[in-house]
Amino acid sequence: MTANGLLGRFAVRPHMSYPVGSARLTLIGVVGCLVILAAFLAIRAGDPGDGTQTVIDPGRPVGDGLIVRPVDPATSGFRAGDRIIAVGAVPISSWLGSGTTTGEPGAELTTYTVLRGADTVAVSVTGGSGSFWATVALDWPLYVFLLYLAGVGVLVFVRRPDLRTARMFLRFSVAMLTAETIYLLGFSVAELRGAPFVLYASAANAVLFFYAVAAGLHFALAFPRAQPILARRPGLTLAATYLAPWIAYLAIMASDPGLFGDPVGVFLRHWQAICYVGAGMAGAILLAFLTAFLRIETAVDRRQLRWVVFGVGIAFLPWIVLLAASLVTPLPMRELFDVMSIGFAAIPTTVAIAIVRERAFDIDLIVNRTLVYVALTAVLAGIYAATVALVQRVLLALTGAQSDGAIVLATLVVVIVFSPIRDALQRLVDRRYKGLSPGAVALRELGDQVAARLNPIDPGTVCRRFAELTRTGLDASGVAIRLVLPGGTEFVAASGDAPDPPALQIPVKASSGESLGVLELGARPGGRPFDRDDRELCAEIAAIIADAIVLDRPVVTHRRRGPARSAV
Repeated sequence: MTANGLLGRFAVRPHMSYPVGSARLTLIGVVGCLVILAAFLAIRAGDPGDGTQTVIDPGRPVGDGLIVRPVDPATSGFRAGDRIIAVGAVPISSWLGSGTTTGEPGAELTTYTVLRGADTVAVSVTGGSGSFWATVALDWPLYVFLLYLAGVGVLVFVRRPDLRTARMFLRFSVAMLTAETIYLLGFSVAELRGAPFVLYASAANAVLFFYAVAAGLHFALAFPRAQPILARRPGLTLAATYLAPWIAYLAIMASDPGLFGDPVGVFLRHWQAICYVGAGMAGAILLAFLTAFLRIETAVDRRQLRWVVFGVGIAFLPWIVLLAASLVTPLPMRELFDVMSIGFAAIPTTVAIAIVRERAFDIDLIVNRTLVYVALTAVLAGIYAATVALVQRVLLALTGAQSDGAIVLATLVVVIVFSPIRDALQRLVDRRYKGLSPGAVALRELGDQVAARLNPIDPGTVCRRFAELTRTGLDASGVAIRLVLPGGTEFVAASGDAPDPPALQIPVKASSGESLGVLELGARPGGRPFDRDDRELCAEIAAIIADAIVLDRPVVTHRRRGPARSAV
């Protein structure tokens, strides 16, 4: 589908009030990132190099030589951690980026002078011995994650192009894919002799990475709603957000002016500065999310942030457990990393759900089941291990030999205690994370229909449906919605007995702050009070309907002269 066709699809929603130019600029930026990535890959794949990959260590002094990682240690002769100090007879600082073929890198045989620990050794490498795909295979889980991140960004953008956060997420994901691919593939030592390619790749990485982290911070400041600093001074805040990485980068590069006579030092400091800036921007993004969490205003905001926290927990909790376990027993960290890094896909997945507000998946129910079954698995594993160890010791003391009967007995114990422990954990978790009742699900579905409408709504029809579902779902004696529509028209949508006096009142207010009226609920049988979840659910759906009425304002005013048409 062409860009015009895609934009044409976006333009058919009459209730959307965003400029199509914003979507067009996003698409232009995405295409630009992909063109830069394609150019880099074409050059990089066309020169397999010498079987090495440069390594950037932010904690190592830049004057310690060029650290390399062998693509294939069995054939290249290099070892992990080797530091190249010369190519042939030419010091690396004089050879890097010079464009010269001194030392004949890329010829049949090239000799590198390498520091290996305290020893100086010579390593001879056959030119063209490296494989591009072998280099990719070194970090394949990260490439899978980056491709998934970009794919999720595209899907979110197609689903909700009207949301600024969706556009920011797409820009962040595609720019991060491009920047991190350039960083991960890096350069073979032989490629570093070509100054134009080194400058192109280094500059492209810096531009795209700084843009990505700035877009990430922009997203954090705007999600789930604009924070006060962004709402009050948007121009100044965004200028600071997108210029901050460059200011920090220039400050780091200028902190050691003596490096500028050493090409290796400048090259390494450039990549170290990018790492430092990335760490600082990641801290700023976390701080922005923490500030948003502390300033939660609505149930929608709370649920959206819960999705993000849930995804981060799924991604990082296994690593915390793994690191704790590694303190007790040695573990194959590299092999485990390749498998467990797939869990990082939970972050873009949950962020995508939070952006598009897909409430078909109730976050409280998902957290409920996750807590119950993770805790259940841990408890049963502990009981099983303890039972096996105890029975084996008893049998060893009584018979002088171990027996497989311990495993059978432990399995029986786990089967017996499974249901009681699960029920106890379920009751414990239910006190905080309860699933949705059928009435709440029906209200959420109404909110989803209004939010995803393709045609303008009829306020009377939607409000009457809202009143009916609220009365039946929350067991109220009666519900009334009193609104003043744009243009001054007043009406009341009611269901059941008149709430006089109302037991609960909820303002019907749009996210822009414009108040349209009030939702009134009559008392419940037996005088049971409405709890916080009831109030938040009503306020959430009322805000969705109010936003729809305000966004459809021109259509609503025109439709008052003709027959009503409803999308819900």
